Amino acid sequence: MTQTHKFLSFAALFAAGALTIGCNSLKEELIIPEETPAPDKTITLTATVGLDATTKALDATGKKTFAVGDQIAVIYKQSGGATALAVSNALTIDDIRVDGQKADITVTLENPAEDGAVRYIYPASIALATVAADADVDSDAATIDFSKLSAQDGTLATLAESYDLAVFDGTLNGLELPGRALLSNQLAIGEFTVENWSGTAITTDLTEFAVTDGTNTYIITPASPATNLTGPIYVAMLPVADSQELTFTATDVTYTYTRSITGKTLAKNNMYPVHLNMNRLVVLDNVTTTDGKDQLFLAAQNGDIISGHFSSSGDGYITVPDGATVTLGGVAFHAPDGCDHAAIHCLGNANIVLVGNNDIHADNEYPVILAAHNDTGSGDEYTLTISGTGSLQADAQVGEGAGIGGGRSLIPCGNIVIGGGTIYSKGGSNAAGIGCGDSGSCGNITISGGQITSIGGKGAASIGCGMSGTCGDITITDGIDYLNALKNNGESEYSFIRFIGKAYSGSSGTVIISGVTMSDQQLLYGGNGRIGNLYSSVNFGEWYLSSTSF
Repeated sequence: MTQTHKFLSFAALFAAGALTIGCNSLKEELIIPEETPAPDKTITLTATVGLDATTKALDATGKKTFAVGDQIAVIYKQSGGATALAVSNALTIDDIRVDGQKADITVTLENPAEDGAVRYIYPASIALATVAADADVDSDAATIDFSKLSAQDGTLATLAESYDLAVFDGTLNGLELPGRALLSNQLAIGEFTVENWSGTAITTDLTEFAVTDGTNTYIITPASPATNLTGPIYVAMLPVADSQELTFTATDVTYTYTRSITGKTLAKNNMYPVHLNMNRLVVLDNVTTTDGKDQLFLAAQNGDIISGHFSSSGDGYITVPDGATVTLGGVAFHAPDGCDHAAIHCLGNANIVLVGNNDIHADNEYPVILAAHNDTGSGDEYTLTISGTGSLQADAQVGEGAGIGGGRSLIPCGNIVIGGGTIYSKGGSNAAGIGCGDSGSCGNITISGGQITSIGGKGAASIGCGMSGTCGDITITDGIDYLNALKNNGESEYSFIRFIGKAYSGSSGTVIISGVTMSDQQLLYGGNGRIGNLYSSVNFGEWYLSSTSF
């Protein structure tokens, strides 16, 4: 993504002569007339400050001016060696000149050390209220109250007034302020446009927006969400390196949203417009009750991160819209008998990302996770893709659908692609663990990653078709970490079921394992837990085939 930089140059020149500003500069000049110190070395200095801008608030070009009430903190060394803090007088209307580009400021220093170290902090409100006597004058930790950045309101005006930190480090010229001093901005400004994955702005309903870089957290609390944050959210931040991960959390009146990004450099003295499409966090805790039965229905949105446990005594399922990517981040629930949906019912092409441990069951004729079938008669077959580093237990229990794929008879499924995760998928009665259900059909199956355990129900293959069903081509690559393909061989009439591919009275397309087209004989007899000689010749990590009863 190309980054747009808006320069927030806010630099000041302290000089004992006339104001000079380059034509391309956003620097301020402070002109200090000569003063004779009082005998007790308490001195009052008046400086003229020049700014190249037209408004107090930062604007789209990064300009700003002084306003009534502005102050500058001065950290300096006293003659006895102690570090001290002074704050300039608050600006009055009479102090501000040239449409706010210049102002006369006054500061009193008590017993300053000749040629001692000095630091200017603007605005004074972000300086620490007190400094330690032994503090280094140029120490950020000892002079700047960065904790104030943790609570902001997201508006440009407040940011410019209270948080847009500028600093200069130098030494006194005898007992006078430095002849030349450049105030430079120390913070990056994030200009965040916040939307959900559908492109709808959530700013006007926002109750809180948080940004963390792994070390620092900035909490934005709008004073009045409906009026103050109708546009971008502005956040003053310490610089961020491209190696740091930025995590954003937004909460509105209904949902919490999140997003993490890496590879972004936010340098000081710059403004960065960042457009955020936020993922909605959905916790399966809120249910309604109908006829005394708990109900769960979630129409997931693209980008949703779903978590939570729910035990439904009524209808329970999640729909995933066509083209959506949904993350399962610790989900546990089941679709009970009588439910007319899969537990997770995909409506078209879908991507499911596994994070954490997920345990999902179905007791009906549908699969646990339905890979949608394109029944329009035109276009490509729909594809369900499962990936991630988490785990999934998809158990059809006493139902008649597959763990992942299709259901019984008239509930076909499309293509299935598994590229990662630790997956345990068990088919119901006469249904495949991964594939189609009893007398059903499915598209092509590709397994290219992950640790997979697939168990076919009685009469079904482990991976492929259910009893009397049909399945497309099956491809398994050596990118997988582990595959344990099991079938129910508890009754003799089902002894000719393939571990992968055909079921009893069923049919399947070509089965290719690591580039090798498998014969029926190899798929049927996995002697000593192997498919032919593939255990030794293919680097699958582990490969098991076995017969068992469930």
